[in-house]
Amino acid sequence: MKNKRVCGVAATFGVAAILFFSTALAPGATITLERKTIDSRKSDFRLRSESPDWMFRLSDEQSFHLNFTPQTVVKDGKETREWQANEDDATRDAFKKVVKKEPAKYHSEFPLRGVATLGDRKYGFVLDAPDAKTPGYGLLYLDRNGNGDLTDDEVIESDAVRQAREKANDAKQSTDEKQDKVREAAADMLAAAGQHSAEFPRIDLTIEIDGKKVEHPLFFTCHSYQTNDYAYAAASVCGGVYYEGQIDIDGRSRRVVLVDYNNNGRFDDPSTVNAVQYGPNQPARRYVTRGDVLYVDPQPVTDFNLIWDPAGLDFRHSVEKMICLDGKYQDLKVSPTGETLTLEPSKVPLGLVTSPNANYRAVLHGDRGVVAIKGTKDEAVALPVGEWKLVSYVIDLTDVKPADEPKPEKKPAADAKKKGGLWSALGKALGETAGESPLVSGTMPGQRRTTMVAASAVDSCPAVKVAAGETVVLPFGPPFTTTATISHYDPRRDTLYLEMEIADSTGALVTNMSINGGRPGKPKIKITDPDGKTVIEGDFEYG
Repeated sequence: MKNKRVCGVAATFGVAAILFFSTALAPGATITLERKTIDSRKSDFRLRSESPDWMFRLSDEQSFHLNFTPQTVVKDGKETREWQANEDDATRDAFKKVVKKEPAKYHSEFPLRGVATLGDRKYGFVLDAPDAKTPGYGLLYLDRNGNGDLTDDEVIESDAVRQAREKANDAKQSTDEKQDKVREAAADMLAAAGQHSAEFPRIDLTIEIDGKKVEHPLFFTCHSYQTNDYAYAAASVCGGVYYEGQIDIDGRSRRVVLVDYNNNGRFDDPSTVNAVQYGPNQPARRYVTRGDVLYVDPQPVTDFNLIWDPAGLDFRHSVEKMICLDGKYQDLKVSPTGETLTLEPSKVPLGLVTSPNANYRAVLHGDRGVVAIKGTKDEAVALPVGEWKLVSYVIDLTDVKPADEPKPEKKPAADAKKKGGLWSALGKALGETAGESPLVSGTMPGQRRTTMVAASAVDSCPAVKVAAGETVVLPFGPPFTTTATISHYDPRRDTLYLEMEIADSTGALVTNMSINGGRPGKPKIKITDPDGKTVIEGDFEYG
């Protein structure tokens, strides 16, 4: 038996802030932020322990995809194999709305078309091959002036294509005996430039945000991949600017950095919440798409588990109506262009929430936006009044010391083997602790061997109502249950595929888990007939 997916990587949903009950007020502040331009989207991860600035380049780019499938066609009485592009209807329609004129002909048989949203306007673009003989993409047609005409803007070459062209020009001007080798090297460079990946130089664009013209640097990249049965091309668009400044809060000067995380040119986008169904038999999972991000006193980070954890960094906040700093809620206002920022003490009344789970982090959403809270077992944590729905959570027992209790009797090895596997490992993870552990082999310095479980809420998970001055329990966590369902049947292989899910007490689905930094053992499955006779047994596979 095979399992398509048992555990996945926990999605990035939100940001972290430790929330304590506090009603102290202090004067607010409005500041003008300084514009910072990025020369390259590449981040030097080696500097993570020295400075947090490399994190300001981490973001969700605007992505565009083109998939290909092989088709068998008959020509002159012979069967041949040709590639067919599966262009998305929505992308095609959006492109036709903004682009009215294209080049008469492209080099590529399958140019990649897309529409990027930047500020108030949509910009059409096409990625093309460097020449008719070279596969892949290395030329960019971008409607920089936004007039719907791709023919009156300069064609942009990828870095590799430009270098190959310069090399070829050198070969033409060369008169020595190495001329042929130089030309051959230029041809090789051009062939390589059109394949696999293409990075384009920074594009300095002028966009409009709420009618105001703003300079907006832009980066384009493209990747392509091909096997015998499948191929795809993917392009991404990222901005090249962020804003930074100093703000006084409660008499303390704080560094603030504002990032256009969703790369649409605006800096005031809050997170949005959607219900995503990953399969026909799957419940709809709550999913938060992050808008923009505000860092307050960012610090160097070495543990990548915290970088990708939605609630792993206390200094990273999504741009919402309010954020929490030092246990105090602050109303947040950001100008669409990112040039000004206002923080002032919130007057929203607060209630309290608790959880029976040790060392938890939970992402919630309500009328006031998305917040992330963290706490320990039965700790009272402040939350604005209103109805809140769970999005995701992590229960992390890595640094929790086990409670003093009698050691269980040692069981025979045979019995231990019978009760091994994923379920017993998960129970052990939630009932005990790994404590401090050495680094996992192959991990980066600073990363811990974590014992944790993460889950994503579904639409049926209950909401909690927080009232002023009252305490309510957040319902999530153990006990956990497992369910195996039929995924699909493959008649060619006469194979039935099963899918296993782990759900908590509220129905939230487990998305990730680790025991001492590694995966638990493979879960076992046994299928019996009505008489109890074993039909087949085996292991689920991680996938």
